[in-house]
Order: sequence, then structure tokens, then C-alpha cells
Amino acid sequence: LQVEVDCFEIIIPKLIANKITGAQLLDQIKSDYGFSAFVRAGKLVVGKQYDPNVQQKHIVIIDQASNSNVKSQDLEYASKDDVKLKVTAISNMANGDKVEVVVGDPDGEDRTLNFFDIPAADLKAIAEKEMERFNYDGYRGDLTLFGEPSVQHGDILVLRNDQESDKTGEYFIDEVTIDFGVNGYEQNIKPGAKI
Repeated sequence: LQVEVDCFEIIIPKLIANKITGAQLLDQIKSDYGFSAFVRAGKLVVGKQYDPNVQQKHIVIIDQASNSNVKSQDLEYASKDDVKLKVTAISNMANGDKVEVVVGDPDGEDRTLNFFDIPAADLKAIAEKEMERFNYDGYRGDLTLFGEPSVQHGDILVLRNDQESDKTGEYFIDEVTIDFGVNGYEQNIKPGAKI
């Protein structure tokens, strides 16, 4: 079975993979080097989380007064001032060394990010920039949609609230899990960072 791969052209240090599946190897690459992997349009995409060339925008109405395709939701709107975050940035260097930087509130919700071959001098600035991306006024949580619109990882989800229009916003889709069974076709979606 041949699979087309879409990824950056970089060389990572030698990696020993013994008695693990391809999925476990991709998980190891993600945890060690920060390159997430998923299938989009029949291609294995590695390290390119958001691609503006294939992104589609989907509008979902989330207030209870509207006729919506939301089966259930566990979304909470929070102000960035109410969210405490701690970002741990780890750079896995080409020579095998690791560099680690921690920014933010020491007691905050921890986000660990892995990078490849970022010098220590640049890592703190990147960690602070990533913390800004995670800290926003907007929705956090997840929701379950029926079959339409069909969404994919990396697409843009417009969470529209007609009762409180100031809470409407656009979010990258970080995770989609499909359930198909006696209850019909469902998409469990985890929105990521606000655009």
C-alpha cells in the first residue's frame, strides 16, 4: 500500500523504531519533534497543521434558540484575562540535545509544545508568541455535529451565537472524530486556537 505524503523536507536525527506500528511511530515523531500527522484528502500530512490552500470555512450556530445541526456541546466562553496558562517549549536539536523554556503562570494550565532544531536564543520568543495564540477571548471545549457540514482537521469553524453576537468567532479545527452507527453520522469536534 502506497500513501502519498505531504511534509516539510527536513532531516531529523536517527530514530530507532522497534516493534511498533506506523501509527505509533507517527505518535513518537509528534511527541519528540512536534510534527503532528493526520490524513487529509487521502494524503498523510505531517507537520503542516493548517493549510490555507485546502481550508474550508464552516458556520455552526451554537445558541439554543436557533435551528442548528449541533447535537451536543461542551463549550464555555472565557475571557483571556480569566485563563491562566503555562507554556513549556521544548526544542529537539539535530544533535540529539533538548532545550526547554517555560513561560507564563507557574500554576496555569500547562501546554507543552515540541519544536525541531530551534536555538535556545529564539525559543523563548516562540513560546511567548504561542502563549498569545492560546490565550484569547472565546470558546473552549468541544461539540458534536450531525453529518453536515462535513468538517476536516485544519478547517475553520465559525461558532456563531445569534443571541450574543459579540461571542461569535472563528477557530481552527484541531481534531475531528467520526462516529457512524445506529445513532447516525456524528462528528465530534475540538476547536483549537481562535483566528
